[in-house]
Amino acid sequence: PRTAKEKQPLSRKDYLHALDVAISQSNADTVILSSELLFNLPPTGIAEFYEYLQSKFEEVEVIAYVREHVGYYLSFQQQIVKASGRITPPNKFESSIRLSIERYAKFFGPRLKVRSVDRRALVGGSVVEDFLHLFFPSSGLNIEAPDKNESLSAEAMCVLQWVRRNAWPDEDNVFDGATRKIIRVLQQIQNDHGGQTKPTLKPDVHDFLWNRFTDERLWLADQFGIECPTYQVKGVEASTAIKSASLREI
Repeated sequence: PRTAKEKQPLSRKDYLHALDVAISQSNADTVILSSELLFNLPPTGIAEFYEYLQSKFEEVEVIAYVREHVGYYLSFQQQIVKASGRITPPNKFESSIRLSIERYAKFFGPRLKVRSVDRRALVGGSVVEDFLHLFFPSSGLNIEAPDKNESLSAEAMCVLQWVRRNAWPDEDNVFDGATRKIIRVLQQIQNDHGGQTKPTLKPDVHDFLWNRFTDERLWLADQFGIECPTYQVKGVEASTAIKSASLREI
């Protein structure tokens, strides 16, 4: 788990206790829990979470918004570099969407829904609108999705990795106040001036990851009708970049 420099990470027990306190202090009819960390819980964690939810709520629905692995790899590295100078080399990247979904399906069965984050597949082109359409179709709720994309450009990611590697080389998965300030400055530069490059992978790295997770893409299409964006494999021979931990090289 990640933590701020001044805090210790919460254990699952402490997290559920904090959640329990927050719920007990609310009079809401519906509680929405959203976190990427929930998707990768181990079986014991899902079992514990399931028991907790069953003890607190009369009805529980679960929805997983998933993206194809190449896009997920890029998104994952962007999150890592915000708290560490060490990213995951492409050949070390492990992710099983199928395994996580099957773990949740064991407990929640038909109460589990799986959707693509591809804007073309979302109601209104937004995860927020899609979610409201699925669970609150007659509520009249109108929650606006954020207009600004707070993701970092390729240049900003490289700058941030350099800073983390040199200023805090031994701190992994630790959010630092100074790093937050740097991120805000980089995002402000993007918003004010533009012209930065959208993060993309080099052709051989893209091919490597695309081919590696073919079976999972086919499974998502077969089980949930989730079609990934089409991609024409370039047929580029894999270089040493697939083993690199440098954002500039991948």
